[in-house]
Amino acid sequence: MILESLVKEFEKTKSHRAVRVFHGPGIHPVREELHNLAIDRFNDHYWVHYWASESHQTLSDGLRTLLIQFFRMIKAESAVLSIRPFRGSPEPPSLLKGLEMPAPFVVEEHTGVKVEIHFKDMRHPGLFLDHSPLREWLVHNSKGKTVLNTFSYTGSLSVAAALGGAKQVTTLDLSKVTLEWAKRNAEINGFEKIMNEYYAQDFFEFQKRWSKSNKKWDIVILDPPSFSRSKNGTFSTKKDLLKLHFAALGLLAQDGVLITSINSENITREFYFDEISETARQADAEIRILGEIHQPDSFPVNAKMPETAYLKGWILKVKFLGRKK
Repeated sequence: MILESLVKEFEKTKSHRAVRVFHGPGIHPVREELHNLAIDRFNDHYWVHYWASESHQTLSDGLRTLLIQFFRMIKAESAVLSIRPFRGSPEPPSLLKGLEMPAPFVVEEHTGVKVEIHFKDMRHPGLFLDHSPLREWLVHNSKGKTVLNTFSYTGSLSVAAALGGAKQVTTLDLSKVTLEWAKRNAEINGFEKIMNEYYAQDFFEFQKRWSKSNKKWDIVILDPPSFSRSKNGTFSTKKDLLKLHFAALGLLAQDGVLITSINSENITREFYFDEISETARQADAEIRILGEIHQPDSFPVNAKMPETAYLKGWILKVKFLGRKK
């Protein structure tokens, strides 16, 4: 029965080379071991996520055997298992199928975005698949725009904007390592001339620097982690949403687009939008919703478990009422 479920979900997405092929939190809410399981595909290599609980610290022998059988059936080249501990940080993945971890390779998403993927010694392969709809939006709505991608990780949203014809893309992340990864992704896609500004810097320090200049961006993207720490302090989506959005508005051009999303089970969509609305009020700005950010179909949400709708956000048109053109 479990094997049939895995194959059924795989069949829905088998035409994609970069996609979640199984999302237990939205498909199997009753059986905890399956509820804690997700499988991502990158070409013919697979990354298995397992969120440990107090009662299930790791895969059972039975589920491990079924997964190996599943990967053989679909002719996977390799598969790795990443355990997310009940407490603490995840360790690099272990090999489930294959002779060795694959060397870094490039995958092309259905949006046309190409990204370098890493399995060995990594805690994440380098591409957040749940943001595929946002990358698609950027591909269709970035033409002629200047774009600032903050908390950028490996720059897949920057690539999407460049693919969509952006005039210039600025990429910002606290990590120098992931910014180098973003630069390689720019080269892979042939966008070195468009993705031509990189800043390894805390977002709020960056904002202080540029808010004093005349430079503004047509599109500002916010996709922060739930919690981060820098030499200047900490950031948390639980307490810093007003501060985050107020800073972002200071970098946005008149009639620009603010894209904001968070990955949180604990913050409701209503509270999140109330925080954005209050920020707009304080900034004397008018916001209009162009679109909402939700999980794609490959990340289904269980209606009886609203917390499984962890990804939330908006695409907002912003008009500053007290600002001149």
